[in-house]
Amino acid sequence: MEQPVTGGAENVHETLREVLAYAKAVIVDDACAVPVTGAMAGDDGLIADPSVREQIGVVPAVIDDRCKDQGGR
Repeated sequence: MEQPVTGGAENVHETLREVLAYAKAVIVDDACAVPVTGAMAGDDGLIADPSVREQIGVVPAVIDDRCKDQGGR
């Protein structure tokens, strides 16, 4: 399976996490756990793999639950 592409940017996730922490953003790690590669996208730009689409489909509920845990933030 092809690995997710980072564009060659070393430590990009750590740097983004630092910026978001500085901005006092809440990071919902469980909502970021769906690996997606360029090969998964069809000519229309949409993900065709049903299992990946299902994983992506639960992300809004994960974020909603986290917001409720944070008191609506």
